[in-house]
Parts: sequence; C-alpha cells; structure tokens
Amino acid sequence: MVDRSSGTSLPQGIRLRDGAIEINFTHNKQRQYITLPHPANAEGINAAHKIRSELKNKAKWGILTEHDIAQAKGEIVDEKHTIVGNGVLFQEAAQKYLKQCESNMDTKKGYKNILEKHWMPHLALVPIHQITSDDIKEIIIEADFQTAKTLNNCLIPLRGVFSTALENKYISENPVQFIKNKKVQV
Repeated sequence: MVDRSSGTSLPQGIRLRDGAIEINFTHNKQRQYITLPHPANAEGINAAHKIRSELKNKAKWGILTEHDIAQAKGEIVDEKHTIVGNGVLFQEAAQKYLKQCESNMDTKKGYKNILEKHWMPHLALVPIHQITSDDIKEIIIEADFQTAKTLNNCLIPLRGVFSTALENKYISENPVQFIKNKKVQV
C-alpha cells in the first residue's frame, strides 16, 4: 500500500510497501517489481530513484542483465560481473547526445540504430573517460564495415556522443578526433 500520510508524492515508479521501497519499470514488455534493501526515508527514496533510472536506461538500450537486477535487490553479485566503475557511462552520454541532437526525427532514429548496433555492444557500460582512440580503432577493425560510406555514417553519431561528453566535461579530450573518414569512391 502506498504511504499517502506525508502529503508528498513519491517519484514515478517508486512506492512504499510494507515499510520497504519498491521500484517498478518495464523490461521486455513485462513489468518488473523490485523491493530494494534501502530504508523508507528520503535518502532511501533518492537512492531508489537513481537505481530505477539506471535500470530503465539499461533496459532501454537492451543491456539489462539478471546480475544488474540482483545487485539492485541487494543480493551478492560476483565481482567479475560488476562492469560499471566511476564516471559517466558511454550509454548515458549517448542518451544525452540523442536528446540534445538538433536533427530531424528520422535522422535521430538512424543515429540511435547505429549506436545500438555498432557502438553499444562494445562501449555501453564503459565509463566514457576510459575510452581511448585505440579502443575505437579496434572496434572498427573487428566490425569490418562493408563499405567506407557505412563506416563514415557510423562515425557521425559516435563523434556527436564524444563532442557532447566534451562539452559537458565528462572527458578532457576527444578520442575520436584522430579517427578520419575513409575515402568514398564514386
């Protein structure tokens, strides 16, 4: 039951239930309910809001794992599965870039698809300040883009993500600045 005695409303997707904080969000078209091991006070509610946002982000990008959910529940998770370190993750910077991008909706959708297909599987959970030019070059080599034009198109949103990260001071230098477009033969 929701605690309505305080007169203040809780953030969306968060409720107090039996003296505990419960968050909910949609993942794979199913509603997920997770009871968190946080006290039912303002500090616990703030932590729940942050956890819910992170889980929703990962679900949105298709990278939410059972380990993430177990960790949110307070269950012991083997350290080899803990990927996230300190700092802003690439996926968060990418989301900010897409939100601030001034292109039309079709272009934004194309950028999102490129990020999801080519860059997120490798970089989503990496703190953006740890990504180097060498990391990106290795991904490009592994991906074996069929044409120079495809590679050039895939570099556009990647450059945008790192430019946004630079503007927001998440990184001090842009690792993509030295990656040049390939020549396209007409």
